[in-house]
Amino acid sequence: MSGQVGLALTAGIQVNVGLAPCGQPRGNLQGWATGGVPPYTVSWSNGDTSWIIEDLPAGNYVLTVTDDEGTVATANADIVFSATYPTMDPVVSLSYCGSGAPYAVFPRFQDGQGPWPVEPTTFSGFPVVGQFPAGDWWGIELTNMGAGVYQIDYSDAVGCTGMFNWTVYDPVTFPGIMVSGIGGSCSDGSIGTATVEVPFLIGENDLHLKVRDAMGNVFYETECLGENPGGWNGVIVPFTSLPPGDYWAVLDVDEYCLFDVLPGFLANCTDSVMFTIPDLGITCGEVVGALYVDADGDCTHDANENLVPHTVIAVDPGNTYTSTGSNGWYSTGALPGLATFAAQHPVLAQACPGDVDVVSGTTQTLDLGMSPDAPLDAVVTIGGSPMRPGMQASYWIQARNLSDAATGTVTLTVDLDPVLNYIGATPTPTSVVGTTLTWTDPDFTMNTVFEQDQFHVQVSLPPDPLLVGTVMSTTASLAVQNPDADPVNNTAMVNTTVTASLDPNDKLARTSSQGSSENYYLDLDEWIDYTIRFQNTGTDTAFNVVIIDSLPPTLDPTTLLVGATSHPMSWSISGPGVLRFHFPDILLPDSTTDEPKSHGLVTFRIMPQVLTPGTVIENEAGIYFDFNDPVITEPSVLVAEFSTGVEEHGAEVMIIFPNPTMGIITLTGAELIDARVLSLDGKLLYTARSATKPIATIDLSGLSPGTYLLEGKSADGNRRTVRFTKL
Repeated sequence: MSGQVGLALTAGIQVNVGLAPCGQPRGNLQGWATGGVPPYTVSWSNGDTSWIIEDLPAGNYVLTVTDDEGTVATANADIVFSATYPTMDPVVSLSYCGSGAPYAVFPRFQDGQGPWPVEPTTFSGFPVVGQFPAGDWWGIELTNMGAGVYQIDYSDAVGCTGMFNWTVYDPVTFPGIMVSGIGGSCSDGSIGTATVEVPFLIGENDLHLKVRDAMGNVFYETECLGENPGGWNGVIVPFTSLPPGDYWAVLDVDEYCLFDVLPGFLANCTDSVMFTIPDLGITCGEVVGALYVDADGDCTHDANENLVPHTVIAVDPGNTYTSTGSNGWYSTGALPGLATFAAQHPVLAQACPGDVDVVSGTTQTLDLGMSPDAPLDAVVTIGGSPMRPGMQASYWIQARNLSDAATGTVTLTVDLDPVLNYIGATPTPTSVVGTTLTWTDPDFTMNTVFEQDQFHVQVSLPPDPLLVGTVMSTTASLAVQNPDADPVNNTAMVNTTVTASLDPNDKLARTSSQGSSENYYLDLDEWIDYTIRFQNTGTDTAFNVVIIDSLPPTLDPTTLLVGATSHPMSWSISGPGVLRFHFPDILLPDSTTDEPKSHGLVTFRIMPQVLTPGTVIENEAGIYFDFNDPVITEPSVLVAEFSTGVEEHGAEVMIIFPNPTMGIITLTGAELIDARVLSLDGKLLYTARSATKPIATIDLSGLSPGTYLLEGKSADGNRRTVRFTKL
């Protein structure tokens, strides 16, 4: 022990075990001292001279501490006689099957503070039927008496009694196991695909899922800790590297993984589905290579030629995908025979052949050359955390050069919703004027090819409950000095509805027209922006986060463009379209320790396949925090429909084109007598009126580039609003 020089000597006692059940000597006291002049001399009233004294009968104990100068301090504590063991209410509960009986477990050997019963322990009385020792546990069979909380009595080897309360749920009714997306594998390889899904289970019961092969090798297993708050949340497990053979997805109630040690009275009911990864009867090969800009046009990768990162590559036959990492290299297994690799870059076109004759059991190099002199295309993306009145929130913005062309001077402007309060940003903006943030030279430059830069903005909402249900609109705009081939993607907007409570893990879909959160307009929309938001609501830091998104067949993986993220991460795509985001060493604090920093997100843009009216685009993601079971987001659902405007009232639809526009827009559909152009914060910028004939065109060439609202009023008094972009 150490003292604090200059402070008076003080002694104290920590009571580790303060009871003597049935008079047994089970007490445990730990002395301490501070102040005075060390070293200290310790003595107890029972003659012991150690800081910790154990196996104490009931009584009063006095601690005397003497420091090096002879100063004395004392403290005392009681070990109290108890006629029984104190009531212990285990925090666990166990699921069981209707074909069996409910059961409880109780520790046979327990470290730490007690007092614990002297083994063997005997359990008796209603609802106990029998008991069995199993390793460090007692398994206690209970009568089938229905859901509720029941008292279980026990006595130990010396006749001292106790009790604990045990919660019994209704027996489990298994949800169905679904297996989809089965793809074959080479005989010597592991490229088989399958997706195992078990839906959400209503109620408090927890389950246990294991996917294994015929030899018992486990390829996936839910965590054996049980007590998943709220019961079984469901899982979606995509596999992209299975060898050929038979597999079983086995679902049971063994959430603590105790069935290997507990006896058979537990009636381990299971539900299982067998699925087979077909053996294609051939051996695999591996293809690796670089994706590069073929500056000299010779289809040979030279050391000085730029590598192309973060690009999807389609592999045919097989309808599978791989991707280049941040270093521009890729690697994938492939079936033997002639295969074609096609890079799917949003700006660069593939200039060199992507054909390779894959040979079984070998690794072959296939470098893919892209055409040089591609036009500049800068893009900005933005994502936002959930928003609640009186709380902090965040925006994450990514500015990216999709090409190897020079940008010149760049300027990033973020226009926050005027309701929001600006707190700070990383990196520090060049200027902050009201709710407008600007980054430009020398604080922000883009001097390297294919560069991407991340920005983080922190805001807060006023503590006004009337904000619930309102929408916070924030826009990010990226201006470049040199001509940009596609200025439309230089502006991005995020609309966040303020909520009072929320699910912190969700997946949001936003179409390119911003016209609807429920529909994908076939004649207006081009792409979908997805945002996957997550929050660590556990009790400790999350060290790694993995998000797996099995893209549905309604989305085209070749059009994938990953955007703004909250933290550094890597991404990959494999198999038929399994998208994986990995946040290594994210060190995400839990929400009780640091709520604002417990949030994260990733965004990506993707185009759908060819759709017909009524097609449903449904997508969800699994979020894995460290080794915990995944959190499955609620599906984001869009329905493909024809629609060319967003109306507020009335049956007629207001149509504006072109949208985006360089200046003049044409209005059709509703016959308007009044039109107003508003900024996103509601500021009136332009008004047009006509008393004699409907308004047909409006010249907006005087507007600065950005996103605006056009509000039109027809003769019948109905108003309609359409969002548009001025280039």
